Amino acid sequence: MNFKKQGLKNKATNGINSKNKWKSRTDFKKRNSKHKISSIMEIKKYNSKYKSILNNANNRLKNANRRFKNNSFKHTKWSISILAVLMISFLLVFKFGEGRNLKEAMNFTKIQISRLEETESLKRDKLFSIVSKISTRKISDPLEVYDKIAYITIDDGPSQYTSQLLDILDKNNVKATFFMIGPNMKTYKDEVKKISDSGNSLGLHSMTHEVKSLYKTEKSTLEEFDTCNDILKEICGYKTRLIRIPYGSKPYMSESIYNSLVQNNYAIWDWNVDTEDWKSNTTQIVSSVKVAGSDKKKLIVLIHEKKQSVKALDDIISVLKSNGYKILPIKESYEPQNFWNNNI
Repeated sequence: MNFKKQGLKNKATNGINSKNKWKSRTDFKKRNSKHKISSIMEIKKYNSKYKSILNNANNRLKNANRRFKNNSFKHTKWSISILAVLMISFLLVFKFGEGRNLKEAMNFTKIQISRLEETESLKRDKLFSIVSKISTRKISDPLEVYDKIAYITIDDGPSQYTSQLLDILDKNNVKATFFMIGPNMKTYKDEVKKISDSGNSLGLHSMTHEVKSLYKTEKSTLEEFDTCNDILKEICGYKTRLIRIPYGSKPYMSESIYNSLVQNNYAIWDWNVDTEDWKSNTTQIVSSVKVAGSDKKKLIVLIHEKKQSVKALDDIISVLKSNGYKILPIKESYEPQNFWNNNI
């Protein structure tokens, strides 16, 4: 009897243990299933981020390709190389995604996209430089290549501030255009040479900067700029077509004077952003550029060689770059932008 009881007791115990094992296995499967679902969701989440980043980069490339499509020069090799980098990045990212460290894959993708953007910018600059030098068709408007461009133009020099301005430009890896007054060129010959040697553009801004004498006759206006050009050739060994009329090509200059200058092969440049730095402080100068840079594809920024302008230049460059502008010096081949042409 005791034996039978003991046997029944053992069977009951075994049944309970079996039930507990089954329950333990079921709980384990549930937990493992939840863990797998969580891991899958995590991978999907990161892969979604990868796709988003790569799609954004791909869209940038497509936009760049569309902008280049109608140009006279070809960029097929450049496009293929960039797309190849993109595809390699895509494959490597998903290879990382299969591993343990998903954050490492995310960081890898960001680095690749950053390099891609840098490469795109450098390639475009190099292509623009090469085409400008060897193309039979001179580029008349850099908007053929860039989405937004800005020219920083500096009047009334050279002066005691020229070297400081050049240092700031060099530090930011940008070039500007200096419109110079004849007597100042004679006084600061070394500065004129520095402007030229550093790759910035040189332009003329008259001899007298006086309304009454400068605009007296067609002859008097032409003589002032011809004299400036002679001074430039004496210092640098060459002349320039680029000129800026003091106080702008309107309203003081007559149409006959304008036509006379154009017929003598001068390229007249005005501006569409007047910082009024001659009467403004540094904050006001920078603010004027911020406001103007919100809705224009092409900016021609006017500043003068003054102490407050030197202080503002670094911030002006930062504002222009942050708003997507490519800062360029004016070239003689570019179409003149002035009030008479109504193209600014």
